[in-house]
Amino acid sequence: MRKWLLTAAVAALFPSALADYGILNDFTTYQNGTMPDGQTYITTNITSPVFNYNTWREDLCISDASSHILLTLNYNNGASAGPYIFRDDDLSLVYANPSFNYAINARIQTVAGELYLTFWHGAQNRGDSQGYCVFYDTHYRLRWNVTTGPPLAVGADMHECEVTADDTVLLTAYQDRAFDLSSIGGREDDILADSCFQEVDLRNGSVVFTWCASDHLSPDLTFWNYTMSSGRGRQQNQDGSGGDTSRKRAYATSSGFDAYHVNSLQKTHEGNYLISLRNLNSIVYVDGKSGMPIWNLNGKLNNFTDVTPPPYLAQSPEDEGPEGAMALGFAWQHDVRFWDDGLTQITLFDNHKLSTSVNCTDSHCSRGLHLRTDTGDPDNLLVQVLRSYRSSQGLKSVVFGSMHPLPYPSDTSSSDLDAFLIGWGVNAEFSEYTSEGELIRDVQYSPLYPGHSVGGRGVQSSRVYKQSWHGYPTWPPTIASNGNGTLWVSWNGATEVHAWAVYDGDDKASLTVVDPFTPYLTMKRAGFETKIELGKDVRSFVKVGALDDQGRITGATEVVKLGYRPLSQSRFGYYVQNVISFIELSKLLV
Repeated sequence: MRKWLLTAAVAALFPSALADYGILNDFTTYQNGTMPDGQTYITTNITSPVFNYNTWREDLCISDASSHILLTLNYNNGASAGPYIFRDDDLSLVYANPSFNYAINARIQTVAGELYLTFWHGAQNRGDSQGYCVFYDTHYRLRWNVTTGPPLAVGADMHECEVTADDTVLLTAYQDRAFDLSSIGGREDDILADSCFQEVDLRNGSVVFTWCASDHLSPDLTFWNYTMSSGRGRQQNQDGSGGDTSRKRAYATSSGFDAYHVNSLQKTHEGNYLISLRNLNSIVYVDGKSGMPIWNLNGKLNNFTDVTPPPYLAQSPEDEGPEGAMALGFAWQHDVRFWDDGLTQITLFDNHKLSTSVNCTDSHCSRGLHLRTDTGDPDNLLVQVLRSYRSSQGLKSVVFGSMHPLPYPSDTSSSDLDAFLIGWGVNAEFSEYTSEGELIRDVQYSPLYPGHSVGGRGVQSSRVYKQSWHGYPTWPPTIASNGNGTLWVSWNGATEVHAWAVYDGDDKASLTVVDPFTPYLTMKRAGFETKIELGKDVRSFVKVGALDDQGRITGATEVVKLGYRPLSQSRFGYYVQNVISFIELSKLLV
């Protein structure tokens, strides 16, 4: 284990203070809203969450040295949105790019063996959107900017940006089309917001496959009420004319009735597609050539029999769905995935109800759901619950949510799922569990507000991921100085910074090239932004280098001029300082 130890004498010479606010462990105070709305910094105008943990079993958390938590934060005041990456061990910020109007689902995906930070950004209104799926390499350079194409007339929707094993990408889309909705209370000449998706070739943007729900599934299968007043339900005027469509268009990129609501996609090694249709309360497995459904799990066309063992039902009676069919009791779900080559294990986030609350104690709480299916006999499809995970805060989330195994699988060759990370959707919280259901970490990134339609104190992340990432920004570290011996340094996006080395000189020219082993002082990284107090013997000009775990300089700040001259600076005194700094650097590398 790498040691970061300072002797009392050296620590006195090189004092340090954590610029980051730190992690809280006080649910009541955090919920009362007496904490800052966010962590701010000196070296950047980025704002990041102040975290509060309710449970943290470090001995059981599954991580590696490069593990990071990925959130895509959208602040409800519209000020900023974008991907945020935090170190897993201390939740300090590593990278943020809040320069987008709306962004969602930042995660790490692989294309042709290379890792990319991917997410969607664009214009979002009331549940659907139009925009782009973007791919940034490990140097944060934009490599691909992908959207949908003909025959669709709309851009890529926000819900999915999923890379396949063929190095293509799956994109959702909401396409308005004329449709007879009279069977569900609408008009014969109505508008349907059809749930579509495309598979697009990353190399040339060509469309490989297009699928739309209305070609295969009737809108009559929906559980979404035609006359609902929000979420693109179609409010009728008293004369039955269908309402003010111009107002609908002003609030949503599609104005039609949202009968299906596609919100997650996955292409399997068989070449077929796993599709979550939230408003059907259904998971549909679709043939990759014909587009025809192979089977439907849950919903009005359900093909499965629930065979969850009675002992499990007895242990978890609150999980029972209709008529005790626990595996078929999910509703309004998100983030549906297979996790094994046998295509038998499915995870999903079961929102369960169309409301948001805290301290839910009945069977309507949201949950993470781990299912096993058996489709060996096409005439006898079976499903059972392996485990259901509920929040220790009793959370119920009207929208969003995620669930994936830990460590995040680089492939699906193993069926062993040891632990899970669950993001609680609009409730600004994520939790880690063992496969036996033991809660090992529970973290909030904003206070929870019962009944709030978008959750949190103005911040939300649709999904939460825990993945390995190595980032090497092309821009240099940033430095700020108060002019009187206090420095703040940060390097947005750099994952390999273990320590900072301060170099001083009598002029800028003397700091053009520095000896990495003769810094004025060295200091361990202390959060995203490290505060450094300099001694009075420092010379007039300084710059700071970022050191990796081998003590190599991987980047350096600009040179800044301090506001005072040293009180005394003999050649001997400076030599002694260099010796102490060399000893300190050696300790960092032990």
